[in-house]
Amino acid sequence: SGITVEYGSDLKVENLTDQKDITVKEIKNFDTKKIGDQKITVVFVNQDGKEASEEITVSVKDTKVPVIELNKDKVEITAGDKFDAKANVKSVKDPVDGDIKYNDSKDLSKDGYQITGTVDSKKAGDYKLKVIAYDKNGNKAEKEFSVKVKEKPKEETSSNTQTQSNNYKTPST
Repeated sequence: SGITVEYGSDLKVENLTDQKDITVKEIKNFDTKKIGDQKITVVFVNQDGKEASEEITVSVKDTKVPVIELNKDKVEITAGDKFDAKANVKSVKDPVDGDIKYNDSKDLSKDGYQITGTVDSKKAGDYKLKVIAYDKNGNKAEKEFSVKVKEKPKEETSSNTQTQSNNYKTPST
């Protein structure tokens, strides 16, 4: 009978046997971070202290996707501002692997995240970016955020160009 365990989590007695009066003394050759089927040896002990070891096939699967946290769902900048998309990514974490780092390789399919889409920070408009993250086992998560580039306010030019009007009246002769 096959037993499936989530990647990174330990085997529990109730996963291995439904007999109430048996305890597990030892589990050999089990790697919670190795995906796929593994043959493990379990040493059971019954109430009388008799040991029995049994070979069991355990299938380790990773079904959990990374969790992407953004600082904001909508970012606003002014045309001409410097824009760094990564600054809006608060964290990318996998429930098991922990932090997932930014990775800009061309064909990313595991252990890293990327941001797709472009923002022209010199040009006013609405842009959409997508954060795509993969854990070590290739589970994928995506999250979008929008970037609004606002028009640069027109410089107030009146202050420097005020003409000095002199109030001296030319004496009329």
